[in-house]
Amino acid sequence: MFGSLFRFLSAAREVGKFKRLVMQVSASSSLGPERNSALDEFAGWMASREGIASVLRAHGYSLADGRSKLIEIYWTLLRGGAGQWVGTTYVPTAALYDPRLLNRLLDIERATEPSYKETVLTMAVTALDYVEAQTNKAKGKRRTR
Repeated sequence: MFGSLFRFLSAAREVGKFKRLVMQVSASSSLGPERNSALDEFAGWMASREGIASVLRAHGYSLADGRSKLIEIYWTLLRGGAGQWVGTTYVPTAALYDPRLLNRLLDIERATEPSYKETVLTMAVTALDYVEAQTNKAKGKRRTR
């Protein structure tokens, strides 16, 4: 999860943009237009990233529809209680930049479509578990060096 992200964000400008957008999107006090604008910019940027774009295409979403879908997933995770930090990772944004997590969430959405409540809760728990596992995996790698 994190290795491919850092390769993607190799340029310092992109790292700065990424950090700025994640902080704006995750700021709990920023519930108005600034947060929505940052979320729209972040989702558009991530939807154009090849790893995310290929997952979105596999699930039938165009670039424009993909951006909207990423925003919808973000709000779904917040409604489900996944608006949390796990270590240094804000869970709802991780779903927008990690192709494996996004694919899992879209699969869950498709499989549980008849039950909105089940979809929201399952997606939130899956995202939290996934980010926690990836964070623990990264911590383990750091300890063994």
